[in-house]
Parts: sequence; C-alpha cells; structure tokens
Amino acid sequence: MFDPAGNTPTQLGMMRTQGNPLRVWLSPTPRYRVFLSKSNHPADYFVVNTVKEILNAYGFDCYTLGDNVPVTRETLLPALHQEIGRADATIALASPRDISAISGQAIALQWFYDEVAVSNTLSKPVIMVYDESVKLVGLAETLPCPKIPFSLAKLEPVVLALNQWLPALRDFLCTMREQNVQQWQQRIYAEAYKQGLLAGQSQHGTPR
Repeated sequence: MFDPAGNTPTQLGMMRTQGNPLRVWLSPTPRYRVFLSKSNHPADYFVVNTVKEILNAYGFDCYTLGDNVPVTRETLLPALHQEIGRADATIALASPRDISAISGQAIALQWFYDEVAVSNTLSKPVIMVYDESVKLVGLAETLPCPKIPFSLAKLEPVVLALNQWLPALRDFLCTMREQNVQQWQQRIYAEAYKQGLLAGQSQHGTPR
C-alpha cells in the first residue's frame, strides 16, 4: 500500500483472518468535494445511493442543498452559489419529474437546470447522469460534459461509465485545478472519441 505521509509504498505483510472474513477499505487521497444535484423523491433513492457510493469510493464527498446542507427559502439562492463555489465539481442527476406541455416528453425540474447553469457560470466541471426518458434542453443539452443515461431497471452502464470518468475527473482536479474548465471540456472530447463513450454526442438530449 502507498503511504501518502511518507510518500513511499508500505509493506503490510501477511494478514491472517483466522477463518473470519476480512474487509479492507481503500480510499483515494486527496478527497474532493462535489456538489451533488439530485432529487429527494423516494423513487430516486436507488439511483442516488448507487451514484453516491461510487463517488465515495473514488474519494469524492457529496454535498446537496436540503440534504446535508440546510437551507431555507430565503437562503436558497445564496447557499446554492456558495456550495457550488466551494465544490471542486458538480454531479447532476436528472429524473423525470414533469411532462412537457409542448412535446409530451419527460423533463427534469427547473432546479436541475439552475444548478447546472450556476456550475457552468462558476467554471465547475460537470458530469450529468440522466434518466433515459428525460429530454435535456437548453444548456444541459449543449454543455460539453459527460452525459450518462440510466434506467432504473439496469444501472450497470452507469457504474461502468462513472468508472471511466471519475478517474479522469480526479486527474483533472489534481493536475489542472488552477486552470480553466475549458481544458476539462477539451479532455472530454478527446477521451470520448478515444473510448467511444460519447459517440453520437448530438443525440444525448433525445430519449432512448
């Protein structure tokens, strides 16, 4: 194992379990702070918890307004800018919570778009995870960032995609933290074409 304090690998030797299961928890350092834009609706608990567990395993601590960040109606907007400003990145989860009167397609609620817009204004790297039935519109559709569709019936593709993008995000935050977020966007395109993860970028806003 690597000892960050001594900047050297450490040999732990042999660990005997005496027939009992042994669980070893490894956590990357440093840990980064992410603003998690998510629904608090019970129907979304499963996908939200899945994403939070993956983020935690990759060394990201999640903060959400109304969850572990107390807010009131009066403090909502200042708190939103403050929390996103404190975060190293934003992970935005879009759930189908409304139906468009124009297209009849499922859409995310306005807070999702507001939080994505503030993140972009504050030059925060963004990763979107959206229900495949949701029609992304406006900035959420055009913003150059990873957009990962999911289905509650099958979350394995989300896990695989996050396993691809979160190490890249950590590397960006570690080596380019003081540089413009445009470099993150340029890297997205390079990684996308290399890995084929964002093939058909122009179709990301359409339901599947």
